[in-house]
Amino acid sequence: MDKRSLLNEIYSEKFLSNWVTPHTIFTSRRKINQHVERLFFTCLRKLQKSQLSIGDVGTYYGATLFYFLFKTMTHAITYTGYDIDPAKLDCAQSYRKQLITKPLQQRLSFLRHNIEKAPLPQHHDILLCIETIEHVHDVQLTLQHMFDSLQPGGFLIISTPNKQNLLKYLIPFRKNIKHHVERDDLAKGGDDIADKLFHAAVPDIDGDKHWSVMSLKEIKQALCATGFR
Repeated sequence: MDKRSLLNEIYSEKFLSNWVTPHTIFTSRRKINQHVERLFFTCLRKLQKSQLSIGDVGTYYGATLFYFLFKTMTHAITYTGYDIDPAKLDCAQSYRKQLITKPLQQRLSFLRHNIEKAPLPQHHDILLCIETIEHVHDVQLTLQHMFDSLQPGGFLIISTPNKQNLLKYLIPFRKNIKHHVERDDLAKGGDDIADKLFHAAVPDIDGDKHWSVMSLKEIKQALCATGFR
């Protein structure tokens, strides 16, 4: 299996494996990823543009962008990942050089940027904010900066934990639930494969903590107040 196929396999089936937190209710990172993918391609169809620009806020090491880049190699789409942590961006740049060809490298870039401080340095047709908004201190300002970073008619695809999900009441049983939902992935060797490719140790910083976990109602209100519809 070549590196491209390996990355695709890890991202779609194993790397974002089933994972339970007190804020998710018998769901998984894989299911979140699949839903994001459906939304992403729905947005592409609705935009109907010959050239598109995609931004990923809180890109970490860029797995989401690598995955979508491989899925859209025949499309005229450029991808930019943003993160506040230089260590994570160094990992992303390293994987960019290792995993994709030079022509594809020209369509993918990574920049250091704090979305709480200012809008992005360029406008995008689609912005991804996947499991990131809960890490910021000022949600409203962050959403405003993302709104200002979108092209007219652009789309924001956002996912975040729901603080009202009932699993938080089952914390004493969390270990058993986690073992149950991860069993299939572990049987496939998902963790081992992911560790071989993504071996870099990335230190946690302040931004890795959850500062703004919201309910569905709260995130909808914040989006509407910003101008999203």
